[in-house]
Amino acid sequence: MTSTQTKLNFAKRIIGALTTLVVVACGGGGGGAGSGGGFLPDNNGTPTPSYTLTVSGKNGSGAATNEFSASSPLTIEVLVEDTSTSTASVVSGAVVDLQSTVGAITPANASALTNASGVAEFTLSFNDEEGAGTVTASYVVDGTTYSGSFNVQSIIEPANEPVITLSLSATNSTGDTVTTLSQRSPATLTASFVSTLDGVVTPIAGELVTINTNIGDVSPSNNTALTDANGDAVFTVSFNGTEGAGPVGVTASLDGVEYTDTLNLQAQDTGAPYEISIQIVNDSDVQTNVLSSSQSLTVQALVRRIDGGLFIPVGAGETVPGRDGRLGQPRDAIHAIFQPHPVPMHRGRHIKAVHNAPL
Repeated sequence: MTSTQTKLNFAKRIIGALTTLVVVACGGGGGGAGSGGGFLPDNNGTPTPSYTLTVSGKNGSGAATNEFSASSPLTIEVLVEDTSTSTASVVSGAVVDLQSTVGAITPANASALTNASGVAEFTLSFNDEEGAGTVTASYVVDGTTYSGSFNVQSIIEPANEPVITLSLSATNSTGDTVTTLSQRSPATLTASFVSTLDGVVTPIAGELVTINTNIGDVSPSNNTALTDANGDAVFTVSFNGTEGAGPVGVTASLDGVEYTDTLNLQAQDTGAPYEISIQIVNDSDVQTNVLSSSQSLTVQALVRRIDGGLFIPVGAGETVPGRDGRLGQPRDAIHAIFQPHPVPMHRGRHIKAVHNAPL
């Protein structure tokens, strides 16, 4: 071997040793964060940024769901967490943007800040489009976008059906609710037939309502009435001399469906009460309270027996001319004049009894 070849071989060995040394220096080590491990510097122990977005949905009652409709919008919650370390922490004050392939997002700009719990809230409302879609939330930090998604479903609710009701009530002559009737106070039974849709009440007019009871006498006598413009069918139940309690029922039909309602009523015998009214008239039968020497007055007492509407005469009036500003004393010659009164009654006549007493 020549001296030249010897020199070349030695040079190759030196170069190979240097190459091996460089490879070991660059790739060796592999220690923990900040440990160096080679000629290239590391990130001085700062963890690599990392964020996680968790998207969920709930209804108005707070129950977890991914469905929404016209009457039930969906609340979308986006939780932003910093997962740069082994222990995740919430991120407050972060700007979160939301996109959805279905429904309408509120706020209108589809952006919201996370609260102290790291949650940004949105509302997803029905926009007349049915179907499934995806909600995507995004958060940008130092030019890097982090995102999370959630699948949702928009549904069309079935059309609401009206609710038909027939309700029965009993009142007296002053409109107070009652559970009894008597000679003096018959009961007015009102059957209300209405339709309710979305909170709007609509009367059902012109429908036949039938009443059924063994308490008292019913008017109309055929026990039926039509509902008026207010949806009311009105009956009167009067005392018929028999005491007792029992049910009162009403029935109506609409589109082949029967509706009913019932209440209990009691008939009470309170005796035969009377009503009395007094009026003062002059010779022309005009009501007045002016008495003079030339003008005598007639005091008329009108008495009515309540049950059956029978009026009976009572000798309670005397015609006495004035004398020196005082009422004169009636003489012995007193006669009664009974005059029919033109007021139709259930039976009998309305009679007014007048006693004329000349001086």
